[in-house]
Amino acid sequence: MDKKMIISIRLIIFIIVFIVINFGVELDNNFMYIREVTITFNTPYPSENGSIQLFFRTEEQGFNGTDSIREKTVNTNKSQSLTFNLTREDVNGIRIDFDNLDQLNISKLELSWFGINLKTYTAEEIYENNSGYGDIDIRLDVDLILQSTGIDSRLAVTNLDIDSIEQQEDTLINYLLIVWLIIAFLIQYIFGIIIKNMSYSQYLSFIFMIVLCVLPISWWIIGGSSSSELENKSLAEKPDFTLKNITNYSAEFEEYYNDHLAFKSPIVKFNNWIEYHLFDKSPVTNVIKGTEGWLFYSSTLADYQRTNLYDNVRLENIKNRLVEIQQELASQNIEFYIMVGPNKNTIYPEYMPNGYMRYNSESRLEQLFSYIEKTTSIPIINPVQSLLSYKDDYRLYWQLDTHWNTVGSYIGFKELIDSLNISNIPDVKDLDIKIIESQRALDLKNMTGIDLRDNEIYYSFEFSPEVKSDINLLIFGDSFAGGIESYLNKAFNNCEVARELYNYDKVQEIKPDVVVFELVERNISNFAN
Repeated sequence: MDKKMIISIRLIIFIIVFIVINFGVELDNNFMYIREVTITFNTPYPSENGSIQLFFRTEEQGFNGTDSIREKTVNTNKSQSLTFNLTREDVNGIRIDFDNLDQLNISKLELSWFGINLKTYTAEEIYENNSGYGDIDIRLDVDLILQSTGIDSRLAVTNLDIDSIEQQEDTLINYLLIVWLIIAFLIQYIFGIIIKNMSYSQYLSFIFMIVLCVLPISWWIIGGSSSSELENKSLAEKPDFTLKNITNYSAEFEEYYNDHLAFKSPIVKFNNWIEYHLFDKSPVTNVIKGTEGWLFYSSTLADYQRTNLYDNVRLENIKNRLVEIQQELASQNIEFYIMVGPNKNTIYPEYMPNGYMRYNSESRLEQLFSYIEKTTSIPIINPVQSLLSYKDDYRLYWQLDTHWNTVGSYIGFKELIDSLNISNIPDVKDLDIKIIESQRALDLKNMTGIDLRDNEIYYSFEFSPEVKSDINLLIFGDSFAGGIESYLNKAFNNCEVARELYNYDKVQEIKPDVVVFELVERNISNFAN
């Protein structure tokens, strides 16, 4: 190659290297963001089952279960720290929930970006910037003391100092630009020496090899390699190579490499898109692709195909446990009901793929409830028939989620109300139901890792009973019970929804008039627990 050609190539290499390395800075305005939240605290009354769940919100999405991370606390009353690796880059507020801990004393809260401290809040600053709390007494001493007073112990901090983070970003970018220039100059200089005596064919082969090697590394540098979005987990950290860790190092490094593999997320997303749209199947095992845009949870398949019927021993075990609960509550003059949240494909079997056959005439749910009706006096709240009767008038479940929607959950709520002989709550047909523009997190959609089009129907309606019921109601249940909670609060003066299985200690605490034990259909075996 002549001298001018080499100079031109070196200049081009310099420009390309600088652009590639600097690309991460120019991708968007959020180069630096809150990536880690570290809470330093102590627990005067520690617990083996203690945990802290960190919820985080963005401009578009409020606090929700999808955007949250739970970490267990150490069973000690000494100071400890928990670091939460956030899975979103646009976080502007956090909420700290703690479970199975009577008291949490927070000394500081640190926000960081890849280990670089962006902001540290002292106990006093956390207290001044908190934007609300629930089921706690809060006071400021040397630490910020949070004393639990209920099951929903939480503290929100939404006034995060984003402006100071942006100022640090500007400073860091100035330093990085200098580093980028130096690296780019060194690389082009080395390349110039290497290609000086090369032929054109050797040169092209060399450049192709370099691109294959450098591109994944460059992608890693700019932060493009992340599997956390698809796998809903924190990325594995790079392990330290020590004598103590020598036996586990290879496995830990493999996990780290798999999590940080360059282009993993876009490749997986592209593969999922191909499987979903071109091969007409779900790209993940826990989601079933139905027809007309419907998704179903694969954990409900055995219920749908009716291949999981109970034997007589199992039926008797579940019945005996429920009768035991009924008798336990009856001794205190407390009424007991069981309730089910039907699987989506129980209400919408017509949208399941054609290949899935049904092998029995009755489902496991029908089998169990029939057995309980014949052998006990336990009242059953089963909204299946009510949901089926309204499915032609309204969409009752989310297409891309496992749960019933606002109208579906209202029908379940009304079934419960009718079972308790409360008469002042309107039927669905008497509500002024409107379709509105809205948005929500959809669990099945998130599982696929594909940005599927949201064709959901969002309903809005209001009802306000003139008189609330004085029945003291306690419901043990799951997310389906959570779906009717807002309606229950309008209908009862005293109502609590506990997201757990039946718990006699909770009954002793609340002293209700009525207990309802609710489970989603796919989990009805837990009636025995």
